[in-house]
Amino acid sequence: DVLRATSVLAKALSNGATKVKTVQTPQQALTLKTQNTNLLLVGERNAIKLAGFDFGNSPLEMHREFVDGKEIILCTSNGTQAVAASHRAKRVITAAFINMNAVVKRLELLEEDITIVCSGTNGQFSLDDSLAAGVLVNRLTSIKDYKLDDSAQSMALAIKDENKLQESLKDCYHLKRLKSKGFQNDVDYCLTLDNLNVVPQWKNGYFVV
Repeated sequence: DVLRATSVLAKALSNGATKVKTVQTPQQALTLKTQNTNLLLVGERNAIKLAGFDFGNSPLEMHREFVDGKEIILCTSNGTQAVAASHRAKRVITAAFINMNAVVKRLELLEEDITIVCSGTNGQFSLDDSLAAGVLVNRLTSIKDYKLDDSAQSMALAIKDENKLQESLKDCYHLKRLKSKGFQNDVDYCLTLDNLNVVPQWKNGYFVV
């Protein structure tokens, strides 16, 4: 969910958050907050910050002064649902455009099958996530011999030129929806490649680096 949950994860951890727990419902997050008032609640529904939460689902809000040394609970419409659906995986790593290079370096070291999960938007195909998958596949196959299934091949073919990312996504439903709600700066940041050298990985119930 490059727009915006996985970007939030990468940004928060890069700025010193100790760990991030993803949950599926706002009530789960609010209940955890009653048990530990030091938690930071981050999340949205329909792109808008949830009532009772400290921050919305914006990577630009994850300033070091706010998140350094903090534990974060993240709840979003799409990204945290995809994490829940991946709970049986041997390992879960989150990728965004902003940490793509770091993720590629981590994945190329693994001698195991890789499944790329695109969060989508409200249960539907989402072009932004798919092109992120395409960039990931293209970079991995440029350095190592992978056997691709048809879906991976289609994602790779969809974005042969990373420099045309903005142009390729100009009519993307999710992107236009975020812009219409005033999140142009978030979109611009999330579509920037290789800003951060962090790889969020799921360990013992939390994403850490």
